[in-house]
Amino acid sequence: MKERVIQLPLEDQTLLIKFGGFDESIDADDLTRIHYENLYGDAVTSAALMNRIGILRAAAEKLLAEAVLDCNLFEAELKQKIRKQAKIDSRKITEAGIEEEVLMHASYRIKKQAVINNQHVFSVLDSMYWSASSKDKKLSGFMAGVKPKELEQEIFDTAINGFIIKKVKNAIHGNQQ
Repeated sequence: MKERVIQLPLEDQTLLIKFGGFDESIDADDLTRIHYENLYGDAVTSAALMNRIGILRAAAEKLLAEAVLDCNLFEAELKQKIRKQAKIDSRKITEAGIEEEVLMHASYRIKKQAVINNQHVFSVLDSMYWSASSKDKKLSGFMAGVKPKELEQEIFDTAINGFIIKKVKNAIHGNQQ
């Protein structure tokens, strides 16, 4: 897992946000299912899991917005060129004719396909985000009323939700011996 840094420009400063990423491949079904065999481990990592998915979702949303902007700018420039060329050629062209020429232009189709691909990626991550959110709410219900001592006894060393849990003796109650 590589650590990533995002720059968040604010009014008078830039905030650097560091976060861990996922491995190169992830099992979306495993991340979004409730791990009944390790309910406590699942519960303590679910907020961080939602954060990771949310950050990926935001990155995909940014790429989608950039692709839409690029496609829209290209379309506007292409329409201008078509209108100018029609004027030079002394031919009348309707808005429907301009739209048809735009749709037939190979570069426009490539840019439109990039928008479609980015929308697909965003939709997949959006689905994962809402699945993780549903999981988090259910885990919160399961964990209501759990006392720290219970948590300490029931949680065990494992990898879950893309995180590694390691128990440290007396970590919850301090290092009293």
